[in-house]
Amino acid sequence: MCAGRVNVRAAAYGVLGAYKQVLLTPHALPMVAVGFIGRLPLSMVGLGCLLVVEDYTGSYALGGAVAATGAVTTSIFGPLLGRAADAFGQRRVLLPILAVFVVSGTTFLWAVRKDQPKWIMFLAAGVAGACIPPISSMAAHSMGQSRRRAVRTSSADPPHCG
Repeated sequence: MCAGRVNVRAAAYGVLGAYKQVLLTPHALPMVAVGFIGRLPLSMVGLGCLLVVEDYTGSYALGGAVAATGAVTTSIFGPLLGRAADAFGQRRVLLPILAVFVVSGTTFLWAVRKDQPKWIMFLAAGVAGACIPPISSMAAHSMGQSRRRAVRTSSADPPHCG
């Protein structure tokens, strides 16, 4: 093999081998699936807002402004939701946030479809953005706790003789 060449097959196997090792960890596959699904709203909500608003109003500028409002509130309130989940527990934070997200998202869609005042669209998009459930980070946190618990349990087991 030449000095400047990269063995693509070996590199791909190295990356895939790492994923295989992680996915073979007990309870990892469901956590990875939840994390994947949990990341979808972060990428889809902004684009969805833009396209829905443009479709009903004909204005990409208004759609972009509404989507930006949601993105800004997500970036402001995301870390606060994480701190609250650490302080009060994931379930106590995630369930109310999810309820507010559903209500504000529904209000946003109603405001756009029924040609309500624009401030309602912006307010609903801002609240929905602030309340996007941080499922992926919570799943990653839970995965870390599960792995630590598994390590503690396995290290507490007596050695096997035989």
